[in-house]
Amino acid sequence: INIQNLCFGYDQDLILDQISLHVHEKEFLGIVGPNGGGKTTLLKLILGFLSPESGVIRVLGDVPKKAMSKIGYVPQHANFDRDFPITVLEVVLMGLLGNARRFGGFRPSDKERAEQILEKVAMQEFDQRRFGDLSGGQRQRVLIARALAGSPQLLIMDEPTSNVDSWSQRQIFDLLSKINAECTIIVVSHDL
Repeated sequence: INIQNLCFGYDQDLILDQISLHVHEKEFLGIVGPNGGGKTTLLKLILGFLSPESGVIRVLGDVPKKAMSKIGYVPQHANFDRDFPITVLEVVLMGLLGNARRFGGFRPSDKERAEQILEKVAMQEFDQRRFGDLSGGQRQRVLIARALAGSPQLLIMDEPTSNVDSWSQRQIFDLLSKINAECTIIVVSHDL
């Protein structure tokens, strides 16, 4: 990621002013700051969800919107209906929707890939369990698996350890340190 002189604001309020940042391949960057400090806004700019008022952003050598297929993203709040009947495996398969056949759904190789990723995040034994029945830490690991399903070069996570207990937080960061051998990681947090 290469950011030069980035400026962005909402209405008349300048949120990010002259931000310059360079993130190298396979780095692990933690962005820490208070709530309302612009962390999520910066991620949205990197992801191409927002456009800067001025400055330049390049992600994997391209403008953010063109790099989206190479980025895995775990949002701050994954809103879902806990009663919705979707399994853990189906959630991970959602990360492969761009690869699915137009008719006929997922290929056997897609399901195999989803199972491999679930094994990587230590959730393979829960593959047929309803997503809404999982604990907060388990759900977060499944959402990380969904983000990893497309083999991203860059993994971006916004507050991945919010609303999970300290044991789950350690598990998530242990997992991220292993994933970092394969891809660049950016994690946003308000918690030092």
